[in-house]
Amino acid sequence: MGINMYDATQKSYFTNLLYQYYPSEKHTIDAGASYRYDHYDETQGIYSFPYDDVMADLSRETIESVPGIFLQYTYTDSAKMTLLAGVRYDFYNDHGAAFTPRLHLRYELTPSVTFRASAGKGFRTVHVLAENMYYLASSRSIIIDPDLDIEEAWNAGINLTGYIPVGGRELRLTGEAYRTSFVSQIVTDIDASVDEVRFYNLEGPSWSNVIQLEAQMQPVSGLDITAAWRWNVVKQTIGGELLEKPLTSRYKGLLTASYTTHLRKWQFDYTLLYNGPGRVPSTMANPEPYMRHDNFDPYPIMNAQITRYFKRWSVYAGAENITDFRQHDPIIAADDPFGEYFDATMIWGPVHGRKIYGGFRFAINRPLE
Repeated sequence: MGINMYDATQKSYFTNLLYQYYPSEKHTIDAGASYRYDHYDETQGIYSFPYDDVMADLSRETIESVPGIFLQYTYTDSAKMTLLAGVRYDFYNDHGAAFTPRLHLRYELTPSVTFRASAGKGFRTVHVLAENMYYLASSRSIIIDPDLDIEEAWNAGINLTGYIPVGGRELRLTGEAYRTSFVSQIVTDIDASVDEVRFYNLEGPSWSNVIQLEAQMQPVSGLDITAAWRWNVVKQTIGGELLEKPLTSRYKGLLTASYTTHLRKWQFDYTLLYNGPGRVPSTMANPEPYMRHDNFDPYPIMNAQITRYFKRWSVYAGAENITDFRQHDPIIAADDPFGEYFDATMIWGPVHGRKIYGGFRFAINRPLE
């Protein structure tokens, strides 16, 4: 093992031509064409010093040329309903044609309740090394299968937003659910071996379900409170088995409170982020000192800040990670950075402890109050 080096260059060009037609007040038609060009040159420097086994045969040059056309129709019924339907046709020089439909709907059920829905398809080209450079901070051999596909997925979601009067104030409630189902995907496999990270085309199901609830309110003048909770169910076929995506929290909770005094002289901000548990790829093949648990427990992160405003400047002080929570031994074999077990990629939580900071801001053209 040795020092992994990655030196690459990307050159991009994008142009878009759009034509808009308004057949009537409620109808809009957009049509156009686009062209995207990307040149990824990863041949300049991909190697491991003094050894070359980790980065062997990874140098490559990729040119992506994608002309496309699109058509979009929008129907607007005053402020009550908006319907948007569109299609795209793109041609990838390496992957062929891609047809992308999309539908969005916004409908006002009542003056205080709004429903939104969306559905469609998406494509994405994956540049494995550029998007996964953090795996170079390990002794794992990087294995990339040839002829990787473009990623393709269907996605759909709904959103319901309502406003409820509470004691002369307004409570904003939001609920939403989204699902993404992959037709093709590039799998990052760190479960097969503690010595390797493998990239290959998906063979089997892969999907993500997200449900989120959120509440916002100003109970008293100057105090804004937001509370949210999100469930993540992310599954992927890894090594022929449908597994939970590693190093991802199954749920997250958020609470923020911000209070500004009269005439906006003082501002107090507080944030609590509660991260749920998740799965950690097995390290049982390592020697005992370098083994880790196959899951991680929930943990909180708290931040706070106080700001004092003056006419053209302000001073502030705060703290991040107030509880000083840190992932225990986040780097495997940190005592042997050039050894065969070194791995700094199994990170699921904070690696830095409590941070206390302060500073000031100066506004050159602050608006008059």
